[in-house]
Amino acid sequence: LLVIFLILFIGFQFSQKYGENKDSFEVRKRYIKVISFFLILQSGLRNVAVGDDTYSYFISFTEIQKKTWLDIYQNFISAYKFDEGKDPGYPLFEKLVSLISSEYQILLFVIALLFFAALGNFILKNTNRLQDAVLGFTIYIVLFYSFFSITGHRQTIATAASLFAFEYIKKRKIFPFLLLIIAASTIHKSVLLFLPFYFIAHIKRTKYFNWAILLLFPV
Repeated sequence: LLVIFLILFIGFQFSQKYGENKDSFEVRKRYIKVISFFLILQSGLRNVAVGDDTYSYFISFTEIQKKTWLDIYQNFISAYKFDEGKDPGYPLFEKLVSLISSEYQILLFVIALLFFAALGNFILKNTNRLQDAVLGFTIYIVLFYSFFSITGHRQTIATAASLFAFEYIKKRKIFPFLLLIIAASTIHKSVLLFLPFYFIAHIKRTKYFNWAILLLFPV
């Protein structure tokens, strides 16, 4: 509730301060940066006891520091050649972050920075008014998409990739889109579900597509 209040309160303050200019690109950008800053702090400063999976990821990060680069390479071989193990890109990500610092808190901050840079950019590029940006962050918290900043690691990174990739859909740049999604799939395979959206987004007869979704939804 405190985070929701913060999102709404800061949005109201921006609206009062900037008046008629509150919906400008620069004002929305500043608002998104401020809210993202607080959400990054919330995610990055959390204790290992916060979130269902946070502690297990803490153990994983501790263990990866004992492994060699050959072990990381073998993870890819095992996953894609022998179909053993999963998501070999995440240990690689952990190993790269461990080069910066062996502190788990730094890993949390790196993931939070990646995710909120993606979410903030997504909201900025797909809104026209300040109140739309406020609504975007409110939906993120209220519908518990905040799972990504409270407990998720692999899912959070993959979701950040899909949010960045959305801009490539809009610009019809299929190769960088595919490169980003395939790279992210080594961290969490669920991001592959985003691949069809490149083609779905360019369907012109949306009426028939919407009916198809409604009929398939119960299935």
